[in-house]
Amino acid sequence: GSLLPTPLQISMAAASHAVLIGDDAAAQAALQSAGFSLLLPTDPHAKAALIVVIAVADDGTAVDMWRRRAAHAFIAVVQNCTAIQRSTLYARGASMVTASSDALAAAIARVRGQFSEAGSYTCPYCGIQALSLEGLWVHVPLYHIDAPNIEAQCPVCRRVTDNIQVHIHNQHPPPGCHGEPPRRGQELYAFALVVCRRPTDGKFLLVHEFARQGYWLPGGAVDPGETFPEAALRECAEEAGVPIALKGVLRIEHAPHDDYCRMRIIFYAEPAGDAPPKTVPDYESAGAVWASLDEVRAQDFPLRGREPLVWFGYVARGGAVHPMSILGQEE
Repeated sequence: GSLLPTPLQISMAAASHAVLIGDDAAAQAALQSAGFSLLLPTDPHAKAALIVVIAVADDGTAVDMWRRRAAHAFIAVVQNCTAIQRSTLYARGASMVTASSDALAAAIARVRGQFSEAGSYTCPYCGIQALSLEGLWVHVPLYHIDAPNIEAQCPVCRRVTDNIQVHIHNQHPPPGCHGEPPRRGQELYAFALVVCRRPTDGKFLLVHEFARQGYWLPGGAVDPGETFPEAALRECAEEAGVPIALKGVLRIEHAPHDDYCRMRIIFYAEPAGDAPPKTVPDYESAGAVWASLDEVRAQDFPLRGREPLVWFGYVARGGAVHPMSILGQEE
């Protein structure tokens, strides 16, 4: 059903206040570098802060309190946590969960930058006003990547759509940006999925999907002019922020239907280097994590589908990995 913004639809264009909870020198420096003035959590004006950084251990209690107190704020939680803890923090109202000072600084800059140009658009999720087209395009996934899909009227074209976040991204990219390419008339839907295992501890890479869908494998549609391996590398970089090395093929799937067919290639990969998983939310995902097979098998672990359980178990049992050479291009 429809989810309307709160009645308090305030313009945040002139907001320059931030709240920092905890003693985090890197977070303080990033906030001040972006031009924010810091308010004490007890300051009566803190409820109007544009950004709240929680740099203390939190089980969701502090996030929940600040989400109710500062409904329009970008709330970033700075801590190491498991996949379950990460999902809980998002569900309680976090906009971002990270242990990376660089990722936090990048997000703070985006929060500030969304108001670099005044506009006339209002966010259909939270009611923040005075956004330019570019500001709206950045704001929606940055603030609301984990929000459920909603039916809402597009603030740009006024069309009512049942998936407003995808609609804004694909139908209204600002100059110099682009959404996902249209697939009209395409009869073959091709997808590349990646099962990435870290040899040092045996943990697997999972993407924190948007709209509270849970965790899933890195992967997605193969773009026009792209090979399956190229799509696998790109999707892993976009969704998980982790460079990978493709080591082989686990399975090639083909599903014919009356008017179209689907094809999926599931790759086995390992990380190429030690880059941490992505934690800055954007249109592609809310971030990514490394998780053990035991964690994923837990009853309360939120999964979008069964593929991680199936393929993580298969790889852990020593299942066959076919050479990349089985894939070739038509001459």
